[in-house]
Amino acid sequence: MPPEKEWQGNACIVYVAYGQNALDCVKRAIISAKKYLPEIPVVLVSEKPGYGEDIHIYHTDDDIGARSVKTQIYDLVPSEFEYVLYLDADTEIVSSDVRVLFDFLNDAWDWLMCINPAQYVLTREMSRPDNKEECDELFSFHGTDEMLQLNGGVFAFRRNERSAKLMREWHKEWDKYGKRDQAAFDRAYYKHPIKLYVLGNEWNTITRYLDASVTAGILHYPLTARRWKGRIDGRLDSGEAWGSVHPDRSDKKF
Repeated sequence: MPPEKEWQGNACIVYVAYGQNALDCVKRAIISAKKYLPEIPVVLVSEKPGYGEDIHIYHTDDDIGARSVKTQIYDLVPSEFEYVLYLDADTEIVSSDVRVLFDFLNDAWDWLMCINPAQYVLTREMSRPDNKEECDELFSFHGTDEMLQLNGGVFAFRRNERSAKLMREWHKEWDKYGKRDQAAFDRAYYKHPIKLYVLGNEWNTITRYLDASVTAGILHYPLTARRWKGRIDGRLDSGEAWGSVHPDRSDKKF
């Protein structure tokens, strides 16, 4: 028998899911995690338990994209787990090779994150009609629009002071604009550099752009977990945003 690795018994997979679409997706995602990585506990952060998880963490539904909660998982996931793999609800594990991500963290890397698909790999490609102000801040902050655009759908970290600072800064930066999380991560990473292992698309195979055969073990089905349609120009925790999900209760969070 090979010797047990340091992360074994000290790692978890975490999902965040709000809204029926995301909950339907996360049920499939957890089934896949149990199939290929049965020894690794699954943590679900949501309002509702009962989707196959080992540990349920209750948190209020704070924005329609769940990004406020996602950027707080360092402090939400039980501290007993030193090695944490985050996967979007609309992902599926298709190989036990995913274990190697914990090996990378065990080899003294603080954080793992995947690049965006090739046509969106630079930060200048993150510009959208609804995020010009945020992108202008990012490009000014970096002094360039040619930084790597990392994708927050699959990432992992090892608990230490550096990763804690980065995650908490990521949440603060997300809260400035309350929309997507990628530009916020780039700003946070610039402020708090860590030992970052950049992974290729094969660890986050986004099927909208890549064939499912091009994977090392994680498929990503974009938009299937989303609970709104169209464009939200303001924050994802605004009345307008909540109104797009619950038109009769646009002044309330759910």
